[in-house]
Amino acid sequence: MERKVYKKKQQKQQKFEHFEEQKEIQNDWGKLEQVWKQKEQPRVIYNTEQDLLIVEENEQQVDSSNIKMSRIILWFRNDLRLHDNPIINYAIKHPAKNKQVIPVYCFDPRFHGRKVKEFGTSKCGLVRQRFLMESIENFRHNLEKIGSKLLVSNDKPEDFIKNLIDKDCENIVVYQKEICSEEENVEKNLEKSVADAKFQKFWGSSVYHVQDLNFKINQLPRVYTSFREATSDVNVRPLFPDPKKDQLPFVLNPNAAIVEASVYMPKLEDFGFTQEQISKGKDQRSVIEFIGGEDAALKRFKEYVYETNAVSHYADTRNELLGALGSSRFSPWMAVGSISPRYIYHKVKEYEAKNPLYQKSTKKLIDEVFWRDWCRFWALKYGNKIFGVYGYDFERGSSMYKWDTNPAIIKRWREGTTGMPLIDAFMREMNSSGFMSNRGRQIVASYLVLDLNQDWRFGAYHFEDKLIDHDVQSNYASWNFAGGIGPSKVLRFNVLKQSRDHDKDGEFIKLWVPELRNVPTEYIHEPWTMPKNAQEQFGVIIGETYPKPIQCAKYTQQGSADYQSKPNYQNHRQVFTASSDGSHREKKFYQKKNP
Repeated sequence: MERKVYKKKQQKQQKFEHFEEQKEIQNDWGKLEQVWKQKEQPRVIYNTEQDLLIVEENEQQVDSSNIKMSRIILWFRNDLRLHDNPIINYAIKHPAKNKQVIPVYCFDPRFHGRKVKEFGTSKCGLVRQRFLMESIENFRHNLEKIGSKLLVSNDKPEDFIKNLIDKDCENIVVYQKEICSEEENVEKNLEKSVADAKFQKFWGSSVYHVQDLNFKINQLPRVYTSFREATSDVNVRPLFPDPKKDQLPFVLNPNAAIVEASVYMPKLEDFGFTQEQISKGKDQRSVIEFIGGEDAALKRFKEYVYETNAVSHYADTRNELLGALGSSRFSPWMAVGSISPRYIYHKVKEYEAKNPLYQKSTKKLIDEVFWRDWCRFWALKYGNKIFGVYGYDFERGSSMYKWDTNPAIIKRWREGTTGMPLIDAFMREMNSSGFMSNRGRQIVASYLVLDLNQDWRFGAYHFEDKLIDHDVQSNYASWNFAGGIGPSKVLRFNVLKQSRDHDKDGEFIKLWVPELRNVPTEYIHEPWTMPKNAQEQFGVIIGETYPKPIQCAKYTQQGSADYQSKPNYQNHRQVFTASSDGSHREKKFYQKKNP
């Protein structure tokens, strides 16, 4: 399914009377669109306390004197935490005298256990699936500690949640809104399926609330540094309070289906993973042990910021490839919402106020958190174009690049058998542990797209499959930038220079590419340059026990690789053509003979 991102006109003021229709933009605030078309327009209030967009219509007013039971269904996706959670806060603040709160999580089959045949990947790979399940199990445990439950299902949300609607109650479905088409399509299906319910939607997953930006989304600054300058005076909202025991009253007499869902948790086998794959467990070489859940997220934050004071040297050590404390590694928990970006911002600012000498590092860490905001707003601005073959500016991108798609090259890159030791180490680390440093991601992306001229989407989809910190906006925006089709300058990395700069003695390479463990530092970055007798001495034969590098004139001499562009070479390629907004793809296969 082609992803599609919709743009919503943003308003700075808290109260406003009118909405202007935006041409060529599908506004997913469905009820607002419908009411706009009616003769009488609604008064819309932005509730700053609850991060909520409210439509004031007579039939939607909450009467606190009404004794009718309110059934509040909290639908969670990428917001798996108790702290600083707007939809939990809504349920607590809801004024109904009688209410029951039902938290829900669905392992939607459109995102779990599904293959993406076009790019040869899974929507959610084994390591990422395991981390997510740990996160949900911990979230359920924390809800139970405050007297609530979490219903879990393998059904589509529109199929599962409609069965929770009680005709004798005022039914309200509450969720954090997403901005990409696959997620938004689910929201639309849900609203159609449970048309009798009311819906409350919240903005989340960013430090800045979208309504607080001092510009409209279509005026988002072109590059990140300009974005930071433009938002320097924007205030970050305070945290929501943590829920207390019994503030989320569950159903008093639940039916059998609710009872069953409140204890159900799928197994990895349910998503198509084999016992052989599962039995391998977590790779102990991982830079830290990533355990899913809010408890582990807050523990990691406490350890990195307070207990070890490691945040004080973040600016200097964040690109280190080994060691638990070189960088924060908060991103996996941020991706699933186990830790709030606003929590990180406020707590680091508190630390900074008490430790002003470390401002260089605290500022850099906060900048990285705001980078996620930038990616989210950038996706909101450019919409589906960021998923197109040539990015947000089709004419510019297609004039600069003509991607090739060679299955053999892509396979070797994905498996970490390119013959370039640093690339192979990074790819194997990600495939096994679900994590790769930011520097590593930039290097492997630059190598695939700018050095080997391969279609960037085959890299982006592989990252979506493997990374435990995958989120749509950050991943695809970053690949746009890495591939040279983003708005910023093109960063071309020299793999050999990066290898010597960041892994001088080859310790990281030898950890993840054990075939090279005995290779001396002199040859560890370019093992293909070893004389034959040295290869035999150090137990690695290039082309046999470790592959020759993929032919690339930037790094290798002609004839050094087992894949070469020679006359009469028959190359099966896939060539994609796309409309300028990336919304349609036509796939053609042909066999080409070089003259």
